Amino acid sequence: MKLVLIIFLFGLLIDNTIIAEMIKDKRIIICRHGEEIGNKEFKKEHSELGISLQGAVRTLMIPEIISKLIDEQDYVTYTYTKMYKNEPTSRSYFTSQLLKNRNLSINKSDEVDQLVEDLKKETANNIICIWEHSVIPKIIHKLIGVSAPDYDHTVSNISKQLGKEIPLKSTQAINEDDIKNIQLCAKDFKKDNEKVNDHITTLKDDVAYSLVWDINFTKKSYTVYSGYLIESNKTNWQVLKYL
Repeated sequence: MKLVLIIFLFGLLIDNTIIAEMIKDKRIIICRHGEEIGNKEFKKEHSELGISLQGAVRTLMIPEIISKLIDEQDYVTYTYTKMYKNEPTSRSYFTSQLLKNRNLSINKSDEVDQLVEDLKKETANNIICIWEHSVIPKIIHKLIGVSAPDYDHTVSNISKQLGKEIPLKSTQAINEDDIKNIQLCAKDFKKDNEKVNDHITTLKDDVAYSLVWDINFTKKSYTVYSGYLIESNKTNWQVLKYL
């Protein structure tokens, strides 16, 4: 009798383990796009602009960030595009170029309702979303009903913790050879708008924050990770990694 009971309980344990493996939390990782090509100087071309060299550094680092958050590299990617002479383009589109399984949404970056609907319907457990940083709080609220601080406020809070509550994990030097294969914009756009070329290749002496939002859609919660900082010194970049 005891043997039968032990076998029965062991069977329940196995079944529960299998069920737990089957019912995994649905996670949505949101990363902001890379730095654009001088949109303040060229507002008319803003919708077709791609990424600058500093944006290319962010693009290069995106797969590493994803690998640190998701054990298995089984994911789908969502981003938005514009079209320039039948060629897709946008700063988010080019930021996502090294990621797998891209689902391209042809719309404006601030129209998030369709994105949220698509994310809710998506059957994959791991979803990567590369989008416009200013609407990330709106995406989070529409997805899980939780209010999130705006991007600038979040950056301010995180920056105060760097090197203190959030320790520096490692650093990496990046030069132009490392990003030479990163596509910056639509080929015809660069050809048709020679005046933006200097803005594509100019190294700006500033700091870029690469925050990452890890949303647990199943549990209706989210975490913001510091990710990394990109510092440029007009000759190359230094990536400070906090994840």
